Amino acid sequence: MKTTRRNAGAGILAALLMMAGRGTMNAQANEPQTGFRIGLLGGLNHNYVEAPAQRFINYPDDPLFAEQDYSRMNGNTAFGGIIGEYVFTQSLGLQLRGTYDDRTVSKTANGRSFTPHLSYCDIELGFRANVDQYFHVMLGPSAHINVTKKFDYSPDGSENVAAASGMELQNVKGSAYGIWGGFAYDIPIANPNESPRWYLTPFVEGSYVIDQKGADVAQSDLNRKWSTLTARAGFRMELGFGGGAETAMQAPAPAVDFTVQPPVLGVARPAERVEHLPLRNYIFFTAGSTNIPARYLQLTPGEAETYNEHSLPESVGTGGAASTALADRQMQVYHNVLNVVGSRMAKNPSAHIVLTGSAPEQAVGLQMAQHVKTYLAETFGIAPERIETNWRTRPEHASGTALTAREDRALVAEENLRVEIRSDAQDLLAPVELHMPQAVPVSSDLWINIRGMASIERWSVLIEGNGYSRTYGPFTVQEKAFNANEILGRLAAGHYSATVTATARDGQLATSTHSFDLKRRNTEATTHGAQTILFEFDDSKTSRMYETFLRKEVAPQITTESVVYIQGYSDIIGSSRHNTVLSMQRADNTEQILKEETKKLGRDALFVSYGFGEDEMESPQENDTPEGRYYNRMVVIEIESK
Repeated sequence: MKTTRRNAGAGILAALLMMAGRGTMNAQANEPQTGFRIGLLGGLNHNYVEAPAQRFINYPDDPLFAEQDYSRMNGNTAFGGIIGEYVFTQSLGLQLRGTYDDRTVSKTANGRSFTPHLSYCDIELGFRANVDQYFHVMLGPSAHINVTKKFDYSPDGSENVAAASGMELQNVKGSAYGIWGGFAYDIPIANPNESPRWYLTPFVEGSYVIDQKGADVAQSDLNRKWSTLTARAGFRMELGFGGGAETAMQAPAPAVDFTVQPPVLGVARPAERVEHLPLRNYIFFTAGSTNIPARYLQLTPGEAETYNEHSLPESVGTGGAASTALADRQMQVYHNVLNVVGSRMAKNPSAHIVLTGSAPEQAVGLQMAQHVKTYLAETFGIAPERIETNWRTRPEHASGTALTAREDRALVAEENLRVEIRSDAQDLLAPVELHMPQAVPVSSDLWINIRGMASIERWSVLIEGNGYSRTYGPFTVQEKAFNANEILGRLAAGHYSATVTATARDGQLATSTHSFDLKRRNTEATTHGAQTILFEFDDSKTSRMYETFLRKEVAPQITTESVVYIQGYSDIIGSSRHNTVLSMQRADNTEQILKEETKKLGRDALFVSYGFGEDEMESPQENDTPEGRYYNRMVVIEIESK
């Protein structure tokens, strides 16, 4: 066992030596400042002495003292001193330390207690190898000058001998040598680029002091050397002077993995866009009021007589489902929902509706529903018996659950204070069709997809070529679409490059460049369609109404020559990761329904689906109103012909 312990100590120090070498070879990334440092250090020792099957000089009048086994002694002590350090390259440094070091140990056996007190003034020379900007390894030799060599001894109760205290321990050498090493981490506690600058450095070390004491009795089987193996931990406080700023090595930045997808069919010319915007059949109310909010457009009876839903304001589209123009049109349609329903009921005398007011109190819910009924009856002349009102504490498809985060509860409470419009006459709540001039189809978008996004904090891209140069970003989403019409300009074709620069979560930069080609589609501008369907809170399945719409209205427009672009979105309630998955599930569910239906029709189109999550740069609507959040729970479908 004695040999094993000694070899273990040597093994620990050998491992430190190997790591010091590796630290020298692998110093990388951000490097420490060079220059001088001075300071104080201190900590705790745990000492272990395998020693001695030695025979000690007899304690006076106690022959048993020399016959005890005093091997495997240990003890906890303190040490402290001063340190000077010079970091002369960004990889290597040198330390010189002077310390007072207590190596006292103790052992109690057979009722007898033996405590040798050995202390030293140490001079330790250490080589510093920097693993990174702050973490480093130290290793070096040490010299130890003996200061104290006393012992205490307590006999057991059966001995007629007094205890000894502070007696001299014989044959202790005046000096000893050893080896030490460890790990440390510099923590700047002031601006590291200023001079002077403070560092607080916790460290863990091992120290091995060899041959501290000779045997008292010169017998061949009792001359084992007394050596101390110490594990220590502590802190250094240093003040650094001089040296340059902590700068990064001028190594090439790592590559970022990304793909560039130009428009599949080529860049289309602006064309007329036919949009079918759905009606969200909810009227959201403000807490504390049962009146219809002013944001819902209310007409006079005279205005209602000439109302035509196709005359809703038309804006010029700018391309992409997330455009401001599209968002404005959706809200214009939505805030006309009472007028659209009222005018359709006037044209369909057999249609009936049910208005359900959802509120915690029955009186409040019924008053909300009654105000909607009164508006429809008085403004559009709808017979009151065609409109039924009732009440629920919570809507059938309520927002939020018991697991909704505290910060989101106020938002879901806003959404649950509403009046729902239901009818068996599906045409009352059918999407509104609008013809929009000068729209750029989503099929003309250039897509960039960043792989390994989990390790990336943000990225930007420089697109240039043929006189075009523009930097986009920074972005925090994995995929991003860019207007290829803008990049191509008036050209029929062009060669370009995309240089992505990404910042990793650990602060490192990565960059890569890919080239790509754009070409103008040879066909003239043609009308294309955009369909939108809505989803309930945290739901990825389309309602029966929208599934019927997809199968009966959308699928017949798809041919074998079509490319179908499906874009899924979500609102901001819930975690970002959950909402990204949810938006993709919405797009996938929509794609599955359309594929099933087009297969029945004998058509094999190309489907391209995206999930944008809650990314507010892509969101169709703002998230600050209940209707805005509900209109972000959507999928947009665009159909292009080859």
